[in-house]
Amino acid sequence: MDEIRDAASSLQKLLAALETQENEDDQSPACVKATKLKARVHELEQRMKNVMDEKDYWLRRCVQYEASFATMVRRARSNSELREMADTITNPMCNRSSSPREKNSPAHLADLSHTPSMLPSMIKIGPKRASFRLLQCSDMECEVLPSLNRTIQTQCRSKNNVQLMWDTPPTTILIVKKPNEPVVAHTMREVATWLMTAKHMRVFLEPVVHAEEGLDGTLTWTDAADWHDKQHEIDLVVSFGGDGTVLWVSSLFKTNVPPVFSFAMGSLGFLTPFEVARYEDHLSQLIRGGFHMSLRQRLICTIIRSDKTPHVETIAMPVHALNEVVVDRGLGAALVELDCFCDDVALTKISADGIIIATPTGSTAYSLSAGGSMTHPRYYL
Repeated sequence: MDEIRDAASSLQKLLAALETQENEDDQSPACVKATKLKARVHELEQRMKNVMDEKDYWLRRCVQYEASFATMVRRARSNSELREMADTITNPMCNRSSSPREKNSPAHLADLSHTPSMLPSMIKIGPKRASFRLLQCSDMECEVLPSLNRTIQTQCRSKNNVQLMWDTPPTTILIVKKPNEPVVAHTMREVATWLMTAKHMRVFLEPVVHAEEGLDGTLTWTDAADWHDKQHEIDLVVSFGGDGTVLWVSSLFKTNVPPVFSFAMGSLGFLTPFEVARYEDHLSQLIRGGFHMSLRQRLICTIIRSDKTPHVETIAMPVHALNEVVVDRGLGAALVELDCFCDDVALTKISADGIIIATPTGSTAYSLSAGGSMTHPRYYL
């Protein structure tokens, strides 16, 4: 914002210089050009003002929006203000020779546009999740991105400020807890009851937890096929535990993961920033929307063997990994020779125990213990 204000100040100085030139000679060719340039500067100044006003408006709304949940349930949230904001923001891609990007064009997608191995059947999402928009802001630009099939799939780039705003209020939450912890189980029961009674949410529990707790009003699934359908109903996930619990949540969703809200009740807490003592305030803000998010990248891995038919492994493929993908020598005593390619371009040949390919999230895990460098999750690969 400081850079925008500096640019606005520079435009004001340029306008003053153009007015001086106009007053000197009204008929000269230079004066005509100055007049056109002045009009263009006025237009740019107005656009910058619109961007600043809209950003301030949405930041205020995120903090002050206090509509009751009952009111939100009775009606779908209007998209007119979001559309108006999107129209006032200049898209730098539109200034190029190519046509402007459509809202669902490949430029907006990460997993689909960069992973040709994904099949259409693998990304089929039912129309049951609550719809939302992502407001992504960096030091240079702001964008309002629609959710493709009500999932989060954005182009890989760094953003300083990412907020999720619900178009329609969420109705279904999955709760996942750390196993064999009585304190965690008690907290989970308390929060689940509060969500169902105070917020009128549908609460899902894992089958084992659902059988152990016997909590009235909660839902679950029966088998893998049932979960394949039920997971597309989940608007939010709330986890109670440590980083391992968050990794388990990621493994439950084979394609797209809904927003995960993680309470710190475990040993490690890189991914669990919230205190459970304030769960009512945190979850109320989560349900209202307008909360800040940390987008995390997952790797897609497919195992292909040349000496077998079919070549692709029969296990569920591809595998989505939140932390890392490891290729090692297994039980063999000798070093392995690995040829590494990127987009069919040979990068290097490795002679080692193996190779760790980590995401920014996984850079603080196995990769770090093996001597790898840490990467902030804001900066995607």
